[in-house]
Amino acid sequence: MALTSQEITFYAGDTNTVSIPLKTEVDGAAFSPGSAYQLIFTAKASNAASDLGAKFQYASGVGIVDPVVSSSASVTFHPVDTRDLGGKTLYWDIQAEHETTGVILTVAYGTLVLKRDTTRQTTTSVPLHTLSAAVPYTGPTGAAGATGPTGPTGATGATGATGAQGATGPAGDGASDFADLGGVPADNTALAAALALKAPLAGPAFTDSITLTSEDGGISVIGDNNVIYASGVGAKIYTLGVGSIIQTGGTFKLDNGTHATTLSHAPTANQAIAFPNASGTLALTSDIPTLTAASVVTLLGLPTKANLTTANTDLAIGSLFYNTALSKLDITTA
Repeated sequence: MALTSQEITFYAGDTNTVSIPLKTEVDGAAFSPGSAYQLIFTAKASNAASDLGAKFQYASGVGIVDPVVSSSASVTFHPVDTRDLGGKTLYWDIQAEHETTGVILTVAYGTLVLKRDTTRQTTTSVPLHTLSAAVPYTGPTGAAGATGPTGPTGATGATGATGAQGATGPAGDGASDFADLGGVPADNTALAAALALKAPLAGPAFTDSITLTSEDGGISVIGDNNVIYASGVGAKIYTLGVGSIIQTGGTFKLDNGTHATTLSHAPTANQAIAFPNASGTLALTSDIPTLTAASVVTLLGLPTKANLTTANTDLAIGSLFYNTALSKLDITTA
């Protein structure tokens, strides 16, 4: 059976949802558009009018539920579309278009009878009179206003209870010893023991020798009034190797409570030993040799001769020699 006209009737200006059966035009078989077709509902005052002269239209997803999973389309009429059409009869149809192939089918048509209702507006239009206490009429809710400024931050809440201790993680694969800080200790005990062997950054105290093994190595003391000193019986500051020196850019002082000896450094002059005052002395306090005639002879490399005779006069006049006969220093004369 082919398509037949369907009549839809309701009051103009009302919200109304109608389920409209869909059929094919050729044999009147039920038509299920699914998601492959887009539907358009058009209502006109005359079928001769163009689509631009339509009173209103709906489409899939806008007034028509999409997708249509059965052979009926659910169409919801908006009050605004029919509010001013009371007492009129319109002509309508539903057209389906395949989104891929472009096939177009008319799957429903009929008339829309809009009965004229009595109340047209959604609010009262004249003053209200009553003998009972008036009940204020609440109008529709207006649009939401702009968001106000953020309020002050509330007080911090109480600290929650401590959660349960998590499971122990897997053991690491680092080295068990930490001698050179190159590996990862097996546990905190090994780490603590390794760190205990390292000198602190501030004020380290060394109980053994410090050896610098790299070329041109050094210990730098930066800042004013810094001191490198050795304390204790037999303490020394010394250098080893050929060309080793203890060098200063200022004045080098040997101090035993008072400045006993001062070595003055002058980059443009010879090095000198400067004593604190005019009465200063340089004295050897130990291993001082006793001068004798024999030791002077040895020290000065003097010749050794007996009393000079005519046969032993190889020394020039005024030469100093050791007189073996007299066991004393002597000097030749004319």
